[in-house]
Amino acid sequence: MADEINYNATVRVTSGELNHRISEGNVTLDMETPERMHVTVQALTTTAENMTTGDVSLTNGGWLWLKNMDATEDVQFGIDASGFVATGLVPAGKLCGPIPLITGVTYQLKAVANTPDVRIDLFGGG
Repeated sequence: MADEINYNATVRVTSGELNHRISEGNVTLDMETPERMHVTVQALTTTAENMTTGDVSLTNGGWLWLKNMDATEDVQFGIDASGFVATGLVPAGKLCGPIPLITGVTYQLKAVANTPDVRIDLFGGG
C-alpha cells in the first residue's frame, strides 16, 4: 500500500524583522494496512509508562501524533533504555507530529507534573 496518510505541512515564523516559512505542501506517508491504526487517550502520571499501541505492530516502524489534552501540564515522550530517556516534550494543549517511529524500541510517556491525558494517534508504517 502507499500514500494512505496525507497531511499539509506549512510552518511560518514571524517575529520583528524575522519572517521565515517552511512549506512542504501535501505530504504523504505509507501505512501498513487500515487495521494498523490505534487512536486512544492515555492518562499519565509522573512515572514513565509504556505508550499504548493497541494492535499496531511497529515491525515496519510507524507514525505518531500526540495531542496533550491538558491546559497547563506538559507531557514528555521518550524511550525505555533501562529507564526512561526523554526525547521530546508536548507542551500543554499542543499537538506534536508526525513523529517517525522505529522498530525495536519501547516508547514511553510521562507527565511533567500532575496527571494530564494525552491523545495518541498511531499508524503502523508501510
